[in-house]
Amino acid sequence: MKKILSLLIVLTALVMLPSKTFALTDSEIIEKKEIIVKSVPVKDEFELFILNEYLYEQTEYSLTDCNSDFSKCSVYKGPDDSNIIATNVTVKYDYDKDIKEIVDTILKAFPSTGKELYVEDIYSIRWILDEVALDQVDEYNEGLNPVKYSPDFNSLIKYNNFNFEPRAGDDTLFAHFQEATLEFVYDGTIYGFGKTKTRVNQVIYVNDDETDIEGAIKERLSKYFNVDKVIKDTDYTVSEMFADEVNYFKDEYNLCVQKNQLIAQKEAMEQIPLENRDDDWQTQHNQLEQQIHNINYWGPDDLDQQYASADEYANAMADTLTDEDSIDALWNLNNKVLPNVYVITFTDNDLAGIPVFVIKDSSKVVTTNLEVITRDVKSGITINNVGTSKTLPFNTLVQVAKLTSGSDYEKIIKTLESLINTDKAEMFDLKLFSSAIEDYITKLDDGSFSVKIPIDESLKDENLVVYYVDGNKTEEHTVKVENIDGKYYAVFNTDHFSIYTLSVKKTDSQPEEQAINNPATFDNITTYFVMTLIGVLGLGFSIKKIKTN
Repeated sequence: MKKILSLLIVLTALVMLPSKTFALTDSEIIEKKEIIVKSVPVKDEFELFILNEYLYEQTEYSLTDCNSDFSKCSVYKGPDDSNIIATNVTVKYDYDKDIKEIVDTILKAFPSTGKELYVEDIYSIRWILDEVALDQVDEYNEGLNPVKYSPDFNSLIKYNNFNFEPRAGDDTLFAHFQEATLEFVYDGTIYGFGKTKTRVNQVIYVNDDETDIEGAIKERLSKYFNVDKVIKDTDYTVSEMFADEVNYFKDEYNLCVQKNQLIAQKEAMEQIPLENRDDDWQTQHNQLEQQIHNINYWGPDDLDQQYASADEYANAMADTLTDEDSIDALWNLNNKVLPNVYVITFTDNDLAGIPVFVIKDSSKVVTTNLEVITRDVKSGITINNVGTSKTLPFNTLVQVAKLTSGSDYEKIIKTLESLINTDKAEMFDLKLFSSAIEDYITKLDDGSFSVKIPIDESLKDENLVVYYVDGNKTEEHTVKVENIDGKYYAVFNTDHFSIYTLSVKKTDSQPEEQAINNPATFDNITTYFVMTLIGVLGLGFSIKKIKTN
């Protein structure tokens, strides 16, 4: 099986893809001798490189020749650092300190060399299917970073809505490897930098005593995906695939040798003085260039100098295929996987099938609902799907906007003023966005969402309610209060997203209480009329007395 190599170099990763945040001009930078960047202060050249990618994407400006704490830099415009706009420019970093503290805590768990993560079992299948969905939407997409498909990683970042895109990738036999520089970006501001190495292993686990492998795989995966069938491939075993991979390494070495030989011939021809070149020189030179161009080899130029033969190189590379301790290894094929490959087909996509390794290990069999959890880092609002959803992309992120004014706010408050205590109302525009489909998810057809909104402890015993307003129609959602890690949350369920209002509900007793304070009975109305009449007569008498005097 031919190994496919890919290198994805992309620009910095963003959450909610902000608009042109920085409104900068040459004259402003030169005149003020300062530049404001939406980022936490950078600490080294690596972080400056990432910041420059982001800054250049937003403004076409970049920083260079900085002092030790990166508070003073030269500013250049465009891709070439020779186009210096101003020197000794003060760099002012603009960011939210509370969010920085959250990210700083997260980054303490990231080693400088990068956090190593594995994605496998149902999570690897989910990533592959989401990749396919994205390809159908945008054939020129940069791909989905599998880091968000790692339960360990999501737990590490506390499910906060940071989005991370791939930077460099490598596909090997039944495994996908990606390195990523993590830019923790929220609302157009960078709050931290980290590194990860993520390997997606196309491995499915079954119980130790399982005998019906095909049936077990289909039963397990049908809970999460629309599985058509599972077929054991008897024509192409794991050992044959391993041998095929070794042969690929041999071919890779031979291509390197062939390419270098052709390059040497071309360079030798170019050493011939112009006056000594015959009529066929140009034709032969062009043919050599075309042959070099046609060789599909992207490995190191000195591979044939590092190893004496194709066999030596292949044997060295084969060792990495069974080295389970290395993140760069494929998998321990010899000791863990079953001898056959199993191919899974699905009813709702155009995939010919996904081939997977199968390992018997009851401890690794996933039994959860493949829950998608996403938390807004600023508001703390958390959304997760209730039950198993076969349609919700796993990299779905929440977007939260709190409304305190505006036409929508005023209309909704007016509609709800007879139902809620408007003084205690909080209104949120909740959205879900998935880069797997490059669109917003407004409704979930195969389940519902649980929404958790942080509340003050003073509201924990109140009669809370959530309303969705559509024109003159109101949709009421029951609220329960939960204490999670010492914090109180108002929790409600919904299957769609829009603007939701949380407040204290007016109870049936409240109109009666108002009646006591503002009587409306017949007797009280009569009393009110008499008292008003006395007041009017008294006022008339006073006016008359003033005129007499």
